[in-house]
Amino acid sequence: MSMEANQLLGFLKFFHNPEYMELMLDGVIHCQTPEAYRLASQEGRGDLNESCSMSWRRVRGDPDIELHINGRTVPLEDLNAVTVHGERGDSWLTCWLALRLPAEQEDLDELKRDLARMKVEFGSHYVFLPAFHAVSYLNRLKESADKPMWAAEVSYEEHHVRWSARCKSAAYSYQREYRVGFGECDVHDTEPYVFSCPGGFRDLMYADKELQLVNEDTGKVLLDVGSL
Repeated sequence: MSMEANQLLGFLKFFHNPEYMELMLDGVIHCQTPEAYRLASQEGRGDLNESCSMSWRRVRGDPDIELHINGRTVPLEDLNAVTVHGERGDSWLTCWLALRLPAEQEDLDELKRDLARMKVEFGSHYVFLPAFHAVSYLNRLKESADKPMWAAEVSYEEHHVRWSARCKSAAYSYQREYRVGFGECDVHDTEPYVFSCPGGFRDLMYADKELQLVNEDTGKVLLDVGSL
């Protein structure tokens, strides 16, 4: 079957701990809050402005700011946190990497670099969800969750006014993120949302299996996710 450049091949999720990977395969869905990411310090996981166009937190030791509301200056000692949302509020999130077919050698090289970085930051164990199983996966989430659900591929922008739950800083574009959001959590909430899908996902996903992109004419291996 011929494939087109930029065609969606599937989704990848990386894990440092294989036990967490097995739990997800068995149907346990662990969703973090944006605030948990805003407070996180780990490379790749932490994003000061996750799901918002701007955030300031005293607990992070952020530099002092000036806040003016209706011409009135709000005293800094009265502030512990400031969050500016451009669109919607915060949702609990579970995230994947959207794997698309590279168009050119340059795109392939960039994909290899991005995947290698993701394995360093998020773990060398991985689960692959083929694109043709994505609808089944999302349907199972929707049926099992007790909160409204949305799903979208993330876009990336330089300018902070565009940042939101569906758009992140261009500095994170290597994550090629596809995310699923649930409900609306408080802006300062750090408690994860955890639920289970009966039957799990082992019939839809492949864990730590050989995953290669091969030139069908020459047989040359263009990409080997496991070896990166």
